[in-house]
Amino acid sequence: LDVKTEQEVPIAVGSFVKYAECMAGLLTKHHEGPIKFLVVTKQSGYFKKVKHEKFFCTGGHVYYPDVRISLADAKQVRLASLDCVDQIFGHLHPCNDEGDIVDQRIPHRSNGLMLIGDYKSRKHDSARGNFGPGGLQPHRRRA
Repeated sequence: LDVKTEQEVPIAVGSFVKYAECMAGLLTKHHEGPIKFLVVTKQSGYFKKVKHEKFFCTGGHVYYPDVRISLADAKQVRLASLDCVDQIFGHLHPCNDEGDIVDQRIPHRSNGLMLIGDYKSRKHDSARGNFGPGGLQPHRRRA
């Protein structure tokens, strides 16, 4: 979830949880049994230039650890969830539309696999996250 606003706003953790609940309701059509979720956000947002405009960016990731659905179903659930976005995030007055707030990269598999605790790589960098017997290993960037 990526919310871009003109003004600085606090992280809307409650809104991310409401979105996760909306998605969980949609997922019940494709998954039997209880649906648990985990919402992860940064502690605060940040200003970023996007196409020569400055926006305040906040966001979060929602994980459904025990849910397994097809990519086709994931695409359908994402599209259906767009109807919840304005009601849940509208009070923040986002500058980006629903389709940009709810990223399509996961169900479309266009940005690879990200593990909890790993970092997005910068252009021309590679990111590594290792989990082994000693737990999560320190993050290292390589050029």
